[in-house]
Amino acid sequence: MAHPSTKTAYLLERITDGEEFFGMEPLTPLYHGDMATLADYLPDGSRVMVEDPAAVRHGLEVLLAAEEEKFQTWKQRGRITVPVKRFYATYEDLEKAWQRYGITHIDPAVTPDIETMSTASMRTQVHASLTGEGDPISFLEERYLAWLNDGRTIHLISPESMERSPVARAARSLGITPQDPDKSGPPEMVPGKGVLFRRGHVTTGFETPYAVLVSEEELFGVRARRPKRRKARLKAPLTGFEELESGALVVHRIHGIGRYQGLVRKEVGGRQGEFLEIQYADGTYFLPAHRIGELERYRGGDASKVRLDRMGGDSWKKKKGKVEEKVRALAEELLRMAAERASRPGTSYPVSDPMLLEFEATFPYEETPDQAKAIEEVY
Repeated sequence: MAHPSTKTAYLLERITDGEEFFGMEPLTPLYHGDMATLADYLPDGSRVMVEDPAAVRHGLEVLLAAEEEKFQTWKQRGRITVPVKRFYATYEDLEKAWQRYGITHIDPAVTPDIETMSTASMRTQVHASLTGEGDPISFLEERYLAWLNDGRTIHLISPESMERSPVARAARSLGITPQDPDKSGPPEMVPGKGVLFRRGHVTTGFETPYAVLVSEEELFGVRARRPKRRKARLKAPLTGFEELESGALVVHRIHGIGRYQGLVRKEVGGRQGEFLEIQYADGTYFLPAHRIGELERYRGGDASKVRLDRMGGDSWKKKKGKVEEKVRALAEELLRMAAERASRPGTSYPVSDPMLLEFEATFPYEETPDQAKAIEEVY
C-alpha cells in the first residue's frame, strides 16, 4: 500500500483534527453529515417553476457526468476528493425537495390552452413598406395603437438595443417609451401603454386576446451573427494551493518567476502557519498561504528554458518596465487618435428613414464589437 504524499498527509491531519485550512472548500462534505439544497432556504409559501424539465434534467446529468469524470481522475492521482453524490443532488432529489412548495412545469412541447394567432401576415406588409410601398414605422404605429386600444400588452423582442431597434422606434414615435424589465426591474403597467422591450432572439411572434409578442427578426429578417470572439484569458491570481503541482513555475508580483515546491507548515514569530515554498535563483521564499493571490501561474514559453528570477532583483523589474513602456506608448497613441476623431464634425441622418431600415434589415454581416459600439454611440 502506497504511503500518502506530503500534501495528502497534511490534509488528512487537518481534517482529522477538524481544523480549517486554506483551500478546504472542495472537501466541505467531510465536515457535514448532509449538504443543503436551494429548497432548504426557500421561505414558506414559495412556488417552484421548472421551465423545460427535460432540458433541466439533461443539463444536470451532463454536469454530474463531468464532475464524476473529474472525481475519478483525482482519485487515480491519489488526491483526497469527495464522491459527486456528496456534493450534488440529482434531479429526482430536487423534485422530491420541491414537493413541499408545489411545482409548476413549463413544457415547450405542450400547446397552451389559449387562443393564439400568428403575426406572420405583418411580415409581408413590413417588407412591402421597405420596398417603397409605405413607411414601415407608420405601419407598426397603427398596429400598436390598435392593440393598445384593445387593452393588450405588447412585448417587443429584438436582437438590437432599444435605441437601434425599429420595433421599439415605432413605440417611441407614439410617445411611449418601452419598459425594459432587465434594466428597470418589474414593470409598472399603465392601461393603454403596456409596451415591454426585451433584447433577444425570437423567430415568430403571436397574438392572444391579452397580449402580443412582436418579433423583430420575423418582420425584418434574421441578421447574420458573427461568432463571438473568445476573449484572451487574463492571468488570474490563484485561489487555492490545490491548483498547483510541485515543481510548477509561478510568477510573484514582486519577485518574479519562481518554482513552487509545495505547502509546508512552519513556525514564524512563535506562531505556526501554512506557507507556500517557492524556489528562486538566490534562495527560498516562504509565502503565507492566505496571500496566494499574489501568485499567478507561469504562462510563457518552454518552462524548461526559463531562468528563475532573484528575490527583489533587477531582472523582474526590467521585464515589467519594458512592458509598461509599450503599454504606455499604445495608450498615448489611442488617446491621440480619439482626440483627433473627436475634433472632426459629424453628420446626422434621420434614424426612421425607410432606406436606412431596409439597409439595416438586409445587411448580410454582423458588426464587430467595435463597430456595434460605434453604432450604439451614434444612435
